[in-house]
Amino acid sequence: LGDGLMRLAALNYIIEVKRSLGADTDKQFIICIEEPELYLHPHMIRKFRDLLYKLTDSGFQVICTSHNPQLVDLNKPHTSIATLKKENLITKLYQVESNLFNKDELESIRQAFKTQMYFDPNVCEVFLADEVILVESYTEPAVIRYLLNEKIDPPNKELFVVGTSPTNFVKFIEVFNHFNIKYHVIHDMDKGQNGGIETRNNNIKNAIDSKLGKLYLFDNDFETAHSYEYSKPDGKPLSALTYFQNLSKEQLEVTPIFIYLKAIIEDTHQADWAESGLKINTRVEALASY
Repeated sequence: LGDGLMRLAALNYIIEVKRSLGADTDKQFIICIEEPELYLHPHMIRKFRDLLYKLTDSGFQVICTSHNPQLVDLNKPHTSIATLKKENLITKLYQVESNLFNKDELESIRQAFKTQMYFDPNVCEVFLADEVILVESYTEPAVIRYLLNEKIDPPNKELFVVGTSPTNFVKFIEVFNHFNIKYHVIHDMDKGQNGGIETRNNNIKNAIDSKLGKLYLFDNDFETAHSYEYSKPDGKPLSALTYFQNLSKEQLEVTPIFIYLKAIIEDTHQADWAESGLKINTRVEALASY
């Protein structure tokens, strides 16, 4: 048998032993497991995660350490999630004292369901990153990952990019605040659009905890802020990548998204960026046409 299957077998054996001992042994045993996901197929990791929670229901105290986002399940009590982070060479533990949502209230249940749907195993990597960059899909994630991988010196902190609709931003921000996750929110101002855009923007701004999050705006939208028009046959993400790949080093370094990423890496956020979005310098506009 492989190591992964042997681990599963051992835990199932422990559960059966506990059942044979009866209810009088509740909370008398602590099980500590380091990186339980090792050697397991992704599907088996999720089964292993469910088994670990089953152990706690059987009366065990279970402590496990992991670097795998698939072990994070927001359907489970939020108090079961603790994160270790190094700040100024000191390792600190963060653990919440309550669930983010009150499941006794119908609206909270609805919001909880939506948030848990958005926080799939990949998105749950936010719990493992030093800081999170929350942006609109799908153009901004593609451009940011390209710039971080190809055009900007590797940062000294782990950054994780999450792309979603800005209508979902508040839900994500609430989770970040609740679990003490540092984050950066970048989105379009969408000036002149109907449909409650101003209310949406205010809700996003008001949800941000200034101790954890920073807000960065684009003047109107991403394309306008960077002074180009996207190609309809290519679509927005590919058009954006082509545009940025054609910029010279000097042109690139004065684009709003590049300035924002450098500020995120160097921790040099400017307060006015949360009030009026950046727009590309007109001197560069003529040079950087797509």
